Amino acid sequence: MRKILYTKVFTFVLLFLCTTSVGAVTVNNPNDTPGPPGTFNLRQAAAMGGSIDFAVPLNTLNMPVTILPGTTITGPTIITGSTNLLVINGGSVTITGVVFSGGIAPMNGGAIMATGANLTITGCEFLGNTAFSGSGGAIALDATTATITASMFSGNLSGGGGAIDMAN
Repeated sequence: MRKILYTKVFTFVLLFLCTTSVGAVTVNNPNDTPGPPGTFNLRQAAAMGGSIDFAVPLNTLNMPVTILPGTTITGPTIITGSTNLLVINGGSVTITGVVFSGGIAPMNGGAIMATGANLTITGCEFLGNTAFSGSGGAIALDATTATITASMFSGNLSGGGGAIDMAN
């Protein structure tokens, strides 16, 4: 009897896991390294896609985080680091209420580098981001459609396009 019960419970759990999609992921680990079980940093949440929100006020990155198409990132939070902060390669991405501070790119897009994407940014701040050898201190857009509203840019530096650079 126990074996049948365990089999039924296992089958139910397996079916449940295979038929449900990942909903919103809450970032509750501010570091760029994995934390204890049950915690997610921005890199881990971005790998799942979908909706990302934050339970921590500051997220520090050591390497760029690739954002999947269809992702929605909702603050409030601050994302900072010594690298490009976000890299977006295609698809629609929406970012709301995030402060991007101190992103440093060797080439383009200190805070965000988007290629072939449809990007919507609302209510964000871009503070002190840098693209050393390229352009778009805050945001570099290549073959990307972008809608940016109610956002602030201050102290972003680059070789061309201090805050935003659009190519193609």
